[in-house]
Amino acid sequence: MRSEIEEYYDRTVDIEWSRMERHPFEFAISKRHIESILGDSRRIADIGGGPGRYSIYFAEKGHRVTLVDLSENNINFAENMARQKEINLEKTFKGNVHDLSMLNDNSFDVVLCMGPIYHLIAQDDRNKAIGECLRILKPNGYLVVSFITTYAQTLSVISRTPTKLREYQDLLHESIRTGIVRSDSPIPFTQAYLVNPEDIESLMSNYKLRTQLIAGAEGIGCPWEDQIAKLDSDTIESVVELGYRYSLDKSLLGMNKHVVYIGQKIAE
Repeated sequence: MRSEIEEYYDRTVDIEWSRMERHPFEFAISKRHIESILGDSRRIADIGGGPGRYSIYFAEKGHRVTLVDLSENNINFAENMARQKEINLEKTFKGNVHDLSMLNDNSFDVVLCMGPIYHLIAQDDRNKAIGECLRILKPNGYLVVSFITTYAQTLSVISRTPTKLREYQDLLHESIRTGIVRSDSPIPFTQAYLVNPEDIESLMSNYKLRTQLIAGAEGIGCPWEDQIAKLDSDTIESVVELGYRYSLDKSLLGMNKHVVYIGQKIAE
């Protein structure tokens, strides 16, 4: 039986692929931080990589990329897109972050987990997910984890449908207080786990990781991204440059909808 999360992503493949075009800051800034830890021809596991935005980008750069996603439609889309672009994805698997048994221990230089943690409400599930990512990561390799921030949903409603604020007010207060978005919420999405950026370093210190950076994915332009994304490419790039430059500023993290954590696996 398919899970609610699997069903959600099975029916939103095109939306998920085009999301990075509609929200260019997140992709542009996140990939720069990932590139800061990459050398030449690294083995990358993109876990929960959706329709393959990051997988295809890094494979095109010459890295050996394995994509794993819960949604079969996402996997099929990524394979077709890679063929169209004549790009080789080393392997693709339909799979769950809780069970990466198809991947060997200590076999990847970098593991991307830039989606699964969004939806894992229970701490035990998050522990299992991070544990599997660390199992397949080489000692001294890098784990990249994305989080949705506490105010992300509220920022989205304000920027896109502010007339709904009164209707959604109680739901938004509840998600800010608890860090949980319910699956039956009328605000479009699925169940989600929200994190205060101030807590990320402490949360990740529970694992055998050495924090390298915690960065805002959208940067300082996040609240105005929908408007800026409609402007010319030079303007967008200027905002990306500004956002990237100050993306590590802790005082700005809470204005981002997503935050990227990069940690290095501690060799035993």
